[in-house]
Amino acid sequence: MRYWWVNQNQTYKTEVPGGFLWSPKTKADGGKNPFYENMLRIEPNDVVFSFCDTYIKAAGLATEGATSTPKPDFGSASKSWSEEGWLVPVEFREFGKPLRPKAHIEELKPYLPKKYSPLKPTGDGLQAVYLTELPQPPLIRFLGKQYESILEELSTDVSIDNSEDSQERLIKGRTDIGPTAKEQATRQSTPRARNLSGQRKTQRKRVPRHQGCKSYLPASESYQTVEGLLGRGKAKRL
Repeated sequence: MRYWWVNQNQTYKTEVPGGFLWSPKTKADGGKNPFYENMLRIEPNDVVFSFCDTYIKAAGLATEGATSTPKPDFGSASKSWSEEGWLVPVEFREFGKPLRPKAHIEELKPYLPKKYSPLKPTGDGLQAVYLTELPQPPLIRFLGKQYESILEELSTDVSIDNSEDSQERLIKGRTDIGPTAKEQATRQSTPRARNLSGQRKTQRKRVPRHQGCKSYLPASESYQTVEGLLGRGKAKRL
C-alpha cells in the first residue's frame, strides 16, 4: 500500500463525487510531467489524500490502476489540458472536520517528501504538484479517528479490481516504455493488491460513478457499471 497526496483545487468538485482521478499524460508542450506519470504508479488499495482550498478534505482507496481515457468535463479549468489522459478510479469519503496542514506544518515538515513536496515550507499548497507520493503517512495522526473510520468503511465496502486484465491494461497503456518492455512487464506482473484485512476481495470491475465519465471509458473494453456506494454521486460525510 502506498500513500498519495493529490492537489485538487481545480477538480475536487468533479473528481471526489465522481470517484476518480484524471490527469493529462504530458505537459502542454509534450514534455514529461512526473506528477502525471505518478498516475501509472497507483495500484489498487493505495490511499489517496485529497487537498483542496488549503484543507485535506477527503481520503479514498484506489480500486484499479490507470487507464487511458478522454478528458472528462472539468469546465474552464481544463482548457489547456490535452484531450487524452490517465484515469484512476478512487472511492472517496469526505472528512466531517477537514484538516488544515498549514496549522501543523512544523510537525509535518520532517515527513514530507524531500523532492516533489506538495507543500511550501510555509505550509501553503503547490498547485504545480498534482499527485505525489508520501513516504510516510504523517496526516493520519492529525486526522485521528476520522481516518480510521473512513478506512474501515472503505475496506469493508469497496471492491478492488485485482485481476490480471486490469494489470495488463495498465501496462499496455504506458507511454514511457517500448513494446519489448511492455511485453516483459506483462509476463512478470502478478496481482498483489489485497484489501486492508488481508483477504482478497471478489474481483469486480468498477467505473467512476460520475455520469460525465462513463462515456470516456474505451469502447473496446467490456465494463460492468456498478451503482456508486455513496449514492447519486455525492460523497458521504462522517
